[in-house]
Amino acid sequence: MNVTPPRQQGAALATALLFLIVLTLLGIGALREARLSLRMAANESYRVDALETSQSLVDALLADVDANFPVTQQADVQLACFPGNLTADAAPLHAPFACGTATLTPPDTPNDALDSATYVEIWREAVNGEALISAASIGTTETTARVRYARFRITAGLDRAPVGEGVAEVVQGVQIAVPAVDGVNLF
Repeated sequence: MNVTPPRQQGAALATALLFLIVLTLLGIGALREARLSLRMAANESYRVDALETSQSLVDALLADVDANFPVTQQADVQLACFPGNLTADAAPLHAPFACGTATLTPPDTPNDALDSATYVEIWREAVNGEALISAASIGTTETTARVRYARFRITAGLDRAPVGEGVAEVVQGVQIAVPAVDGVNLF
């Protein structure tokens, strides 16, 4: 007895091609997902770097309070900023303020990397129209009754949007204690 195997007529080939197409489509989908995940991770890294750089600019200014935060009777005024000749929302930086003349200099970095991408403003704030805040508005103790406070707002930002590397801005307030002596004008 001679039994001949049945002929498959190419069914195995068609099934293999179908599996190959499905696996190829799954591979392409996984590749696209990996590429998107990598791009999202890079964008988050740029955002965090921009935020940390902005905060380090604020911290650098706060390191020298006497030089960067002069206490005067004049309030609600821009005390210092950089870069000079900056207009609000002007390209390439999108700062929320204008800076006619630069009175601050950016921190030293290799190849002046931050000069063209950062902005900083120090604003002297008034509270209820007063240049100095009384200690009573904060809470009075024997120590705080002998001081008044000057309030400042620091805005620091990094804008690397033109090169696709993140934008961040930090706005931080600071109060500086000024001794209060009855009947003596400290200014």
